[in-house]
Amino acid sequence: MKVFYSIFLILVLFFATHTSLVQANSFNSGLNTTANSGGFTSNANNVSVTQESLTKKVTTILQVLLSLVGVFFLILMFYAGYRWMTARENASETTKAKDMIVNAVIGLIVILSAYAITMFISGYLSSLS
Repeated sequence: MKVFYSIFLILVLFFATHTSLVQANSFNSGLNTTANSGGFTSNANNVSVTQESLTKKVTTILQVLLSLVGVFFLILMFYAGYRWMTARENASETTKAKDMIVNAVIGLIVILSAYAITMFISGYLSSLS
């Protein structure tokens, strides 16, 4: 189980750092790209800078977290399938693997429901502002 926690931690760290990286297309547009990815928009003729709404930031954070949980579900399904295949004729190991798959599917349903509710509420809140 420690191996899976280690793999999960590595994946979390990878995706957390990967989503915050800014990839500029060229050196000339690097600053504008950085400003846009940070939630700021700028106009060359106008110095005014607007910031992203709080609703959009919270929605983005929730999407990333729910995506990470989805990755954890995928890893859990692979692990449960591996346990089931290697259980051979041991009934207790087979039962544990089946229960793990059932629990993972129930967890996936909960995560998809949370994602749908988040998208619905964020769409409603963004339409208000």
